[in-house]
Amino acid sequence: MYLDALNVTHVDDSLEIVILDQDGTLAGLPGAVTRGRPNMHCQYLDVDFIRLRFGIGGTDLKNSTDILHLVLLREKAPALNLAPRQLTRVYKRFATGRGVLAASAAILTGAVIWSGVNLYRVMQINEEASSLERETREYQARYQQVTEQFPEAPTTTESLRNTVEIAEEIRAGLRTPEAMFALVSHALDASPQIQLSHLAWHYGGRSAVAESGPAAADARTRSESRALFQSAIVKGEVSPFDGDYKAAMGLISAFAGQLANDNRVAEVRAMRLPLNASSDVGLAGSTNDKNNKGRAEFELAIVFGPGT
Repeated sequence: MYLDALNVTHVDDSLEIVILDQDGTLAGLPGAVTRGRPNMHCQYLDVDFIRLRFGIGGTDLKNSTDILHLVLLREKAPALNLAPRQLTRVYKRFATGRGVLAASAAILTGAVIWSGVNLYRVMQINEEASSLERETREYQARYQQVTEQFPEAPTTTESLRNTVEIAEEIRAGLRTPEAMFALVSHALDASPQIQLSHLAWHYGGRSAVAESGPAAADARTRSESRALFQSAIVKGEVSPFDGDYKAAMGLISAFAGQLANDNRVAEVRAMRLPLNASSDVGLAGSTNDKNNKGRAEFELAIVFGPGT
C-alpha cells in the first residue's frame, strides 16, 4: 500500500512477497496482505520449510533471530561488505597466512612425493645393477668351465691376433682379372680385325711389363713397381692380313687407343709390332718372296693405376 501511494508500483504490476516466519506468529499475514489486491502474490515460508531447506532446528530459530541470515551469508557472500576496515584487514591477513600455509603444504607434499619417486628409482637401479653383477659372475663361471675343456693353443694370443690381421689384409688385397678381361673384351668388340692369341694377367709388386720389357726402365717405372697394381700382356695379330703393314699398324694403334681410353689404365706399351719404325733398325727381306705376305703379330702391355 505504501508503494502504491508513492506511485512506485502500478495497479497492473505484479508484486511478489516472501514472508519468513521463524516462530509461527505470521501465519495470518499472507491472507491479510493479499486480500483485495489481485496483483500481489505472497509466498509463506514457515518453520518446517526453513528446517528442511537449510537444516536449522526450531530451537535455534527461537534462540536467535539472525541465524537464518547467517546461514544464507555462508552460502553466498554479499556483494557489499559493511564491516569496518580494521576487521577486514585482520581477515585479509588471516586469509593470506592461510594461503601461504596451504602453498607450503602443497610444496612439501610435492617434495615428499618427488623424493619418494627418486628413492624408488634408486632402489630399482640398485636392484638392476645387482642383477647384472650376478649375471656377469655366472657368465664368467660358465666361461671358466668351458675354457677349461679347451686344448692348449699352439701359439700365443698375440700370434693368433697377428695371423687374423694378416689374413684380413690379404683378403682385402685380393684382386681378380675380371676388370682386365672386360677392358680387353670391350676393345676387341670395337676392333673386329684383331685376333687375340694370348693374355697373361698379373697383380702384385712387379708387373708383367717389368718382367717382359727392356732391362733399362726409367726411374718412374721402378718407383711404381713397388706398389700393388694390375698388369697384363696381350698378344694377337691382324686377321685377315694382306701384307699391308701400314694398315695393320693403324688397326693395332686403334686397338691400343681403345685400351688407353679407360680411366683405370695408367699405361699401354707396345712390346712388339709387326713392323719396327725405329730409324736404328735395318730392313731385311727378299724380293723373290712376292707371295709371302707374312703375319701382322703384335704384343701390348697394359698397366692399371695403383689401387684399381
